[in-house]
Amino acid sequence: MKIEIHDTFNHLRDLEHTIKKLEQVSSEALSIYLSNSLEQKECSVSLEIVKNEQIRALNLKHRNKDKETDVLSFPIFQDLRTDSSELIELPLVELGDIVISWEVLEKQASDFSISAREELIHLYIHGFLHLLGFDHEISEFEEKVMTDCEKKLLNLFKSL
Repeated sequence: MKIEIHDTFNHLRDLEHTIKKLEQVSSEALSIYLSNSLEQKECSVSLEIVKNEQIRALNLKHRNKDKETDVLSFPIFQDLRTDSSELIELPLVELGDIVISWEVLEKQASDFSISAREELIHLYIHGFLHLLGFDHEISEFEEKVMTDCEKKLLNLFKSL
């Protein structure tokens, strides 16, 4: 699993170890949550750190919501949880893009009394689950499922 970083502001410059651990967690999530074994495939995710005005524009364009948000996910595949069989033939599986607003991340970290690094980890995991097909906005049940998955992956990250 490879995370391709796009961070023109260099917020992640000192977090190489954290990114490596997120790659490990992502690989583990593929084997836990997908119906067939993608952990043997070479997979990648794009992670982009942006400013509020950029994420607001993306949120308006893609979700018709004219406001900043913490994280947006743009999956390549609609729902890998139900069928990822077409990916077996691909040499490299690009799962999609995760876009995080650094300004919102910092505010939320302050509000939750955690570090920016801890909030980055949470937002990445949240966005990654969306790339796999989880969606907390479709039902209370799906929200609970996704929240449970986030907790499991956060605990996995802490154990590495």
